[in-house]
Amino acid sequence: MFYNKPVYGRAFKPFSFNMVEVNPDTVDQWRFKKLVMWKRQEFAMFTNSKGEEIMQSLRAIRFVRCKPGEENYMAKLSNAQGLEIFQRASKGESNAALASEFKVAESTVSAIKNLRTRTRVTLEYLNGGTKKAETAKAVVATRNKGHKLSPSMAIFIRRDKDVNRLTVKQIATKYCVTERTIQRIVKGEMYEEKR
Repeated sequence: MFYNKPVYGRAFKPFSFNMVEVNPDTVDQWRFKKLVMWKRQEFAMFTNSKGEEIMQSLRAIRFVRCKPGEENYMAKLSNAQGLEIFQRASKGESNAALASEFKVAESTVSAIKNLRTRTRVTLEYLNGGTKKAETAKAVVATRNKGHKLSPSMAIFIRRDKDVNRLTVKQIATKYCVTERTIQRIVKGEMYEEKR
């Protein structure tokens, strides 16, 4: 979940306009509790070990967490590091070696290589890069351009709908895609479920 904990900044005390500050020293004490509606907006409610509660707008959390590249709240790599991984992985270096060097998961390296993550940053580089980089674009980007999801993520989306009973709107917000995309995945029109 992109809202499993709050983001830095201000948060509301439950259903009031009283605010509290969330900073790097206090953010880890909060844990997601549930989604709530207030003032016609969806909020994530968080609680701590003392039983205190705070709320942050899902729109605000999404704005912070879904930024591309190094601007992302959870980014472990700079844009330069992400592009280096893309270039070296595209030339054939192993995912395991790159993951070890940059201290990320192999799945992260694979996602960068196949343009399933850091898509905007990498495509901006490729569009302004050298002819050599354009060759890599022809092999990889045409297959994945604009994709924010993957077949493996579709499994979790269907599980959120069928098991966790989230609404299409909640799932779309959670995965930073449109409601229409979620509807197509749930119906099997995208990333068809293998029986």
